[in-house]
Parts: sequence; C-alpha cells; structure tokens
Amino acid sequence: MSTPLISTKKDTLNINALLAFLVLMSAWFAHATPIAMAWSDSWGSDTDDVYLSKNGTAVQTITFDITTDGFNPNQDFVWNYVIDFGFYDDGDKRKEKVKINQQGPGGVNKFSSHSLGNLSVGSSLFGWYNINTDGLLKVLVEAKKGDFWFADATLHAKGIQHSVPETSSIALLLLGLAGLVVLRRKQ
Repeated sequence: MSTPLISTKKDTLNINALLAFLVLMSAWFAHATPIAMAWSDSWGSDTDDVYLSKNGTAVQTITFDITTDGFNPNQDFVWNYVIDFGFYDDGDKRKEKVKINQQGPGGVNKFSSHSLGNLSVGSSLFGWYNINTDGLLKVLVEAKKGDFWFADATLHAKGIQHSVPETSSIALLLLGLAGLVVLRRKQ
C-alpha cells in the first residue's frame, strides 16, 4: 500500500506556501531584469562645418540628448560614454590646439597637432552625473591656438535599461502576496 503524497493539512499548507512563494518570485524576476543597452546622439552643423579660430569664433557649444534614442533618466543607467569628434585642418602649416570641456573635474581635454583629425574623449565625473540625471550632456569645443574646421561629434553611451513591469507581472506579484496573506490567516 502506498502512502499519499499529501497526508495532512499541514503538508497542504506548506505546498501552498511554496507555490505562493514561487509565483511571487517569478513575478519579481520578470520585471527586475536589466537589459544591456547603447544610446547615441550626433551633432553636425545643419549647413556647413564650423570654422573655429582663436582670433574669430573660438567656442562651439554642443548639447547631446540621448533621450531621443530611448534613454529614460528615471529608469535607465549609463555606465560609461565616449564622444567622437571630427576636425580637419584649414590647410595652413601652423599648429592647432583644441580644448574640449565637459565641465567639472576630469572633464577638460586638450589636443594639439598640425592636423587634428578625429579625436575620442572619455567620460568625466560630472558629465556622467549629468547624463544620468536628465539624459543631456553639454560640451564646449574651443580653439586655443590656430584655426581649424569642426565637422561633427557623436556621443556613444552604454548602460542598462530596466524593463517596465507588465500588467501581468504585477498581477502575479499581487496574487502571490494575496496567497501568502490567506495562508497566514489559515494558520
């Protein structure tokens, strides 16, 4: 003669508690899983490239906005970012010097060359804070010596996106909680 799988009321309650716990945990993990993401924003002059010169227009201000690429400051998180800049020489033989300022400690980068070309700049502490706060990053590009053309700039950000809980996940979570409350009252 075989023994029944559930023989007492106490065993039934333990299995129900286990099932309620599993439903609760599955609902929790269904909405708490982060997804690796990449966001970007590009800047380029609408008409022509920008001529920067120590003796003329020396500063160009850029504001990158990764919210246009799906970044949500209340949910998502940027781990790091890189900005790629495109410069080219005006054709003279003088040395050029550009200052890229993301504002804040660690946010100033200076480059000097006879032809600047393409440059990449990493993240700064305040830049990282600003981009996570509102999805915006303000950068100043300044001609410190000589003259050159500024063609374009692209911000590449990497991080995680937290998925929004679906209605069914929330319903499962509430169902699991209700099951635990009912079991507690029966005991």
